[in-house]
Amino acid sequence: MDGKAMSHLSVKQAAIAAGISRSLATIIVSTAALMSGCVPMPQEADAAFKAAASQAGRERTMREHWVDKPYRELVQYMGREGLVMDIPRYGWPPSSAVVFGVDDVSGCVDAFLVIHGKEPLIKDYFCR
Repeated sequence: MDGKAMSHLSVKQAAIAAGISRSLATIIVSTAALMSGCVPMPQEADAAFKAAASQAGRERTMREHWVDKPYRELVQYMGREGLVMDIPRYGWPPSSAVVFGVDDVSGCVDAFLVIHGKEPLIKDYFCR
């Protein structure tokens, strides 16, 4: 509000109106800046975004590398067998979820879907 519009208000009313105007202006400017990407994200949000991005990146990379490869190659790479949990599926080939533990960099719990047969094959990877 300008000075003329505030002249008929009490001091308290004018302070409230000025505060609302400043608050509204701050909200508008902040929103515009956020939408344009000019304001850095708070550190907590930035850390959460980086963790999610690294987890999504690990999931994508691990899928690209391991899907349709023999499970024995994964065991050789990891240096040990994973924790195997059978998955009861009716109509599906026998399969297991195999968990290897937490990846230090991404924080992912490395889990694989392995389909059994003559040669067990990795069919999917999940970052949990």
